[in-house]
Amino acid sequence: MKKPADPLEIKGTIDAAISRAKQNESAVVFQFNGVTVVVTDQSKSWLILRDWQRAMKGYLGKNATVGPHPKPELSLVENAVDTIFKEASKAANTSQQLKNLRARNAKLKLELESSFSLVREVELKNKSLLETIRRLEADRDFYKREEKSDEHLLEKSTSALNTLMNEKNELRSQLKTLVQMNDRLIGELEAAK
Repeated sequence: MKKPADPLEIKGTIDAAISRAKQNESAVVFQFNGVTVVVTDQSKSWLILRDWQRAMKGYLGKNATVGPHPKPELSLVENAVDTIFKEASKAANTSQQLKNLRARNAKLKLELESSFSLVREVELKNKSLLETIRRLEADRDFYKREEKSDEHLLEKSTSALNTLMNEKNELRSQLKTLVQMNDRLIGELEAAK
């Protein structure tokens, strides 16, 4: 994913490019944060902005070009692809959070175990110290349970992503069937003329 930009900055740039296209009576092409934008005097700035934001999130692939006349409504396939990218991003974030949590837990575990080994050699007459050690042992057990819970969350996220991928493939298959039916109908209509 590319570095986020101020939406007002790109909106102003799009509006200025559309104005220039009207003055020059020709298309205007520019790059903004690595996304190529093409506008004409008939371009709708809010649609260009929508697709530019999709490109910035990586939904349109590398070296994306948006414009000049995006459709007002995204297709089922485009919506499915966007959803898959969103879920993949969430899964990646969850995975990174899980890695960070595991690293933190491992560090805490080492600290706890080293403090336990030092304390075990001392005769425990201080009740306050004994209570602190018991709390630390309980915390160690808590972190083990939390780590298992995070693994379960990652599995659920991965499962949801797989489900979305399957749904996307099913939508593509249905779309392909519809296109074939449409082509067949057009052929029959032309033959009937």
